Order: sequence, then C-alpha cells, then structure tokens
Amino acid sequence: MPKEIMSYIDYPMVKIPGGEIELRDDRIKSKWKAEIRPFLLTRYPVTTDFYYTITNKSPNSFDRDQKPVVNISWNDAISFCNLLSQKAGLGVCYSKNGENIVCDWESNGFRLPSEAEWHYACKAGTAGYRYGELNEIALYNENSGSMIHEVGTKEPNPWGLHDMLGNV
Repeated sequence: MPKEIMSYIDYPMVKIPGGEIELRDDRIKSKWKAEIRPFLLTRYPVTTDFYYTITNKSPNSFDRDQKPVVNISWNDAISFCNLLSQKAGLGVCYSKNGENIVCDWESNGFRLPSEAEWHYACKAGTAGYRYGELNEIALYNENSGSMIHEVGTKEPNPWGLHDMLGNV
C-alpha cells in the first residue's frame, strides 16, 4: 500500500506473508488446506473513534474511543471498507449484483479478511490454537470484568497483531 494512503488512514497495517493453512470443519469431520496470498491487515481491530472518523456514525452509543467497534452488521462492515477505500482514493472491493454482494479480490481497496486469511493471521506461524498464554494475549470472561477494553492492551501475536482472540 502506498505510503501516502497509509498516512491518510493513520491506522497501522501489518504485511502478512503468504503461506498455507489447514482449516477444518468438525461438524462434518473434514480438513482442507488453503493457500494464502500476502495481504495487509490492521494491527488493531477498528476502533469506534476510527469508525466515526470514516463514517461520521458512532456504532457504540455516542462513544468515540479506542475500544473496538461492536454491534454492527456485516453490511455495515463492508460499507465501512468501501467508504474507507473511497476516502483513500482506492477502488472499492464490494459491489452489489442483484441481491448478491460481490467482492473484487483484485481491487486495491480495503476489505474484510477471508475466514482462511483471518485464521492464518491469528496463528501467525504458530502451531497451536493460541499463540501464547491466554491471560497475556486475550481479554475474556475470566479477566475482562465483563467489559470491552481498549484495543492493544494485551500482547500481540508474533506478527504484531493485537486482539486476535477475545475482547469482543
């Protein structure tokens, strides 16, 4: 991504290397491998402040803070990606084809990671289900006080991504 776009959005991105990940569906007892092309992913989940800056809408009541956006639909999320792309002068990734939403995987704009990309980025080259001690890497029912916390307060995974497990 060009440096001027990175500075426009002022939201840190991490280059995720290409590779392969094994996925599984325990319901049907199936496993398969997915090839992952290199991509960019935000270092932190999108915050309510950043969401408001791009959309002029506050998804969490009237808060504009560094907590992750919650309670938005998938359609809201892809609309955010398209609006962010437009504001950065990039092509949009999502369009409508009748009733269907289509993703242009070759677009230079912002999009949500695929399920395989998310799993791959979450594991960050590690072999287990978690990339560290749960209390150190995630906020969950035992250590969160039943509250959502600011992004990035727990240790990142080996690729520098925060909050890949827990918080929301």
